[in-house]
Amino acid sequence: MTHQTSHDSPATNGSRDPDQTTRTEAPSPNAPSIAALVVPADIDTPMRRIGVSGLADLQAAVGGNIEALPYHGDDAVTAYGDEEAKLVDEPEMNARATRLLGPGLFAGDFIAGDIVVCGWDHEAGENLDCPQAFEEIIEQAHRDLRDPDRRTIRSRTVSYEWDLFEDDEQKRTMAVLSIMHDTAGAHVLSGRQHGNEFAAILSNETVQPRSSGIVARGFLVRQGIRLGTQPVSRYSEKRRDTFAAAMLELLHRAYAESNPQVTRYFRLQNGGAL
Repeated sequence: MTHQTSHDSPATNGSRDPDQTTRTEAPSPNAPSIAALVVPADIDTPMRRIGVSGLADLQAAVGGNIEALPYHGDDAVTAYGDEEAKLVDEPEMNARATRLLGPGLFAGDFIAGDIVVCGWDHEAGENLDCPQAFEEIIEQAHRDLRDPDRRTIRSRTVSYEWDLFEDDEQKRTMAVLSIMHDTAGAHVLSGRQHGNEFAAILSNETVQPRSSGIVARGFLVRQGIRLGTQPVSRYSEKRRDTFAAAMLELLHRAYAESNPQVTRYFRLQNGGAL
């Protein structure tokens, strides 16, 4: 099963960066059958494996003309969806696909309709069987956000930290929800200095031990987002903790709703989500 790459236009179903490579040609109709994975938009409908041998099979599986939806977690995997799934009056969001493919979407965008996932052989330029473990990757991506791995207090800042992965040099990447008071970060995103308030910032950070015994901490290139703010007349730990609890609940709710502006900060090394 073969198709070629194109840079002509972003996908309709889930818009992505203009320079993102998308695969737009369908498999050859004479190609042998492969085992593909169907991920229905209806969250209560189980995923299933089907045999796919050509364009007609893919169109039947997604219910329309196909478009490619590249999976950013693994170059050896690609997905197909209905190119007109979002053009109906009430498009049906595919929460599992949106969370899995989220890094390729513009903020606030989503995948609609059923999708089909296949393997991809770069050298041969052909589709392959969908990896056997991919159902678990998708289920893992759609689970509710787990409780943070740690809660850290520094001065008037409270941070909730989720470990994402660690490389061979013990550099650990985390998703971090920081609760800050006054100007301790509110102006970082907007360029303005705010008054007496609490702010909740979601970002990705790294920590790495050095030979000197010092632990280096840094921010990744991706800019953080502000989940919320609350003006206060004066600082108190009780008010801070009340605001922090509300923002943590908001984060969990946004994650459960597959909000791509939130889930992109929780990407694991293999492209899945927590």
